[in-house]
Amino acid sequence: MRVGREQDRDAISTPTKVPLINQVTPHLYKLSHQTQGKNFAIIVSDNGRGLILDCGLFPKAMLEEIIVGMRQHLGLKAIDAFWISHMHGDHFLLGPELKEKYGAKAWTLDRIADKCEFPRRYDYAALVSAYGDGFDGMKIDKAFRDGEAIEWEGYQIQVDGMPGQTEFGCCLWLELDGKRIAFTGDNLFGNPADKKQNGHEAVVARNSAIFEEGYLLGSRYLMNLKPDIVMGSHSYVMPDPAEFLGRYHEWSKEIIQHYRNLLPDKDYEYLFDPYWISAYPYRVDFSQNDVQQVTVTVRNFRDQAQRHRIELKLPDGLTAEPAVLEGTIDRESRQSYPVKLPADRDLVPPGVQLVPLDITLDDKRYGELFDFLIRAQQ
Repeated sequence: MRVGREQDRDAISTPTKVPLINQVTPHLYKLSHQTQGKNFAIIVSDNGRGLILDCGLFPKAMLEEIIVGMRQHLGLKAIDAFWISHMHGDHFLLGPELKEKYGAKAWTLDRIADKCEFPRRYDYAALVSAYGDGFDGMKIDKAFRDGEAIEWEGYQIQVDGMPGQTEFGCCLWLELDGKRIAFTGDNLFGNPADKKQNGHEAVVARNSAIFEEGYLLGSRYLMNLKPDIVMGSHSYVMPDPAEFLGRYHEWSKEIIQHYRNLLPDKDYEYLFDPYWISAYPYRVDFSQNDVQQVTVTVRNFRDQAQRHRIELKLPDGLTAEPAVLEGTIDRESRQSYPVKLPADRDLVPPGVQLVPLDITLDDKRYGELFDFLIRAQQ
């Protein structure tokens, strides 16, 4: 639950000589209360090296003002890297500026990297290509493995996969200034001191956010981590969060039951998850080649084997090899099919075309629930 009062967002940071920057601990800074909702935090080492935690939703001029002020007053000399908490574009909109002007390297979890580099290959919500003209991806310089740790400026930096709001999220944490501090992206927000709050963010299925694989695991992870401070994105600081994380975990169990009760299918995921059949890449461009390939992945949520038949509904001028995908998937597993797509570009209608996928599972027809896009002519 997002809340608007300053004390609910951040009760512990204090102003600095830099107007837009507050101090959380001796080496950790964030945006001040004047800039609520934007993404920026930074660790500054004793040597003046900076590590930025998420960066976006404000102008380049404001970033320059912050960096100039921190150089003048807070000992910042250089920015080594910026970390991206999850796949959503608002958390690295200023990534190109940090790379080009300040020489910073982009860090994130390996499972997130390609969503940052090639967002148009996917059909997820809030990827960076949705935020600005021409920002269609950015190279990731270091893609961390789940659980990987590196040493930076005498600190042990740990990056763990942490699902929740989306499966493509991670947690960066370290021991800093005598505190265990966890940077958690958009997974939870709120005031730990308010016992009515349980920290959850709004549920959006198109984030790829199945509860059992997301909020349930992410909340359990944070309880086991036992951070002293949780640094949420969008200017949230959550101190002494143990009970708060417990409430967050209880909510994650309750929301699963709510959706099971709400959706009339024993395996509610079929009515909740918009990705139980998916195509990669989601956007297929024939402007340079007459033959492309798409991979269709089918998921079985059931506790028994599942038969499927998937028919590609093709526009004029496009064929598929194979055009019908049939098979059986073991319980709670996935199966992927490569599909060759030859196109006669003179016959395919101009503009963007939808290719629906007509779905039948165990002789029950679900219909054209999923699709991918093609473009053969400019």
